Order: sequence, then C-alpha cells, then structure tokens
Amino acid sequence: KSELVDALVAARKEGKTPVVNGDDGANSPSSGTASSGTNTSASSSGSSSNANRQERLNQEMEKCKSMKVGELKTELESYGVSTKSFFEKSELVDALVAARKEG
Repeated sequence: KSELVDALVAARKEGKTPVVNGDDGANSPSSGTASSGTNTSASSSGSSSNANRQERLNQEMEKCKSMKVGELKTELESYGVSTKSFFEKSELVDALVAARKEG
C-alpha cells in the first residue's frame, strides 16, 4: 500500500492526473442521450463546461472523502501544504481538493 501511495505522490509531482472513465460508461448505454448531449454542448458550450467542471469537482471531493486521514495528509504535504492547522477530516478534504485544483 505504501508503494502505491509513493507512486501516486511521484505521479502528482510529475503533473500527471488520473483518467476518469465514469462519464463514458454512464453515457454509453443510452446512445440517444449521448447524441443529444453532444448537440446541447455544441449549442451552449459555456454552461456545459461549467456543469462538467462542477461535476469533476464533486467527483474529486468524493474521492478525497473516501481517503484515509493519513493519505490526505501525505498528499497535501506533497503539494507543500502544512497539515498542522487542520483538525477535522473535512478540512483536510477541502484543502486537498483546492490543492489538486490549483495544481
């Protein structure tokens, strides 16, 4: 497990980000919805990109919530964020989501 955490930290330092396949799997069974979603995004790309951004932030928040406190602290420290001022797991989660967002 520690090797996985070390590999994740090293990948993040290199600027690599995880690939999310959840969106593709959700749209593939209903081909009609996928095609209409494509037309909607072409006509209103601004609101679609905001919705996608919010969805990605929500997914990132859920991923961080499922992590252990030690994992949250390790990743935050890899971004150069001190974890000494955080007392609640929710504070660590919020800080990590912000750190990932900023890069």
